[in-house]
Amino acid sequence: MAAAASNSIYPVDLHDEEATHLPFATKGPRSDMQRQELPTPATYSPAAAADRRKRRRSASCGGICCCIFSTLCGLLVASIVVLGIAALVVWLILRPIRAPQYTVENIQFQSFNLSTPQQQSGILNSDILLTIQANNPNKKIGIIYESITTTAFFDGNELGSGVIPPFYQGHQNITTVTSHLSIVNHALTQSDANSLKTDIANNSVPLEVRTSVKAKVKIGAFKSFAFWVHVTCNLSFSPPSLSSPNGTVINKSCKVTR
Repeated sequence: MAAAASNSIYPVDLHDEEATHLPFATKGPRSDMQRQELPTPATYSPAAAADRRKRRRSASCGGICCCIFSTLCGLLVASIVVLGIAALVVWLILRPIRAPQYTVENIQFQSFNLSTPQQQSGILNSDILLTIQANNPNKKIGIIYESITTTAFFDGNELGSGVIPPFYQGHQNITTVTSHLSIVNHALTQSDANSLKTDIANNSVPLEVRTSVKAKVKIGAFKSFAFWVHVTCNLSFSPPSLSSPNGTVINKSCKVTR
């Protein structure tokens, strides 16, 4: 035991010719400056091992969350890019997109009669034929008209209305449709009857015609949601006479709203 304790392991002295072929040499004691002590053997600690496992799990969880977040961000950016490209392609295909134009081209008064029966202020009977023009200037967009309703007003009071059947309008197309407004035994107030009598005597009767259009845009097989277009025309006309059986439109102005 003592002999074993007296022998120590030292690093090989490269200047020692006899020991250069050995990895280590056992010689007699050397000075403290020449002795190199070996490190203390590692010891196992359950607490340290548990802490290392906890750190590895935390690092693994953080890596997964970071990976999911990066994937979601990449998908979002890719979606935005794809939608932007699709919008650009649609714009390049359909440009320029121009709004359809509507106007009341002509009005014919097939009859216009104001009577004043006893104990009544005034009764109006009239047949009005409206000619409406729809202009679609777009090259690749069709329009589906689901309903067109026209209504005539005098001094803010409704006189009568008419409906135009549904139809389809193709690309770069001008379509003319007619609407028949029949006013039958429409009772006027005393004030309206007096105003209308004065206008007829002056050969200039003001009338307001409102047209409401419900339509859809058609691009190939795609159909948009329905939208509304409203056209309001203010006009003055001279009632039918022997020289002008259908009356005459004196002036007219139309405004389109949506």
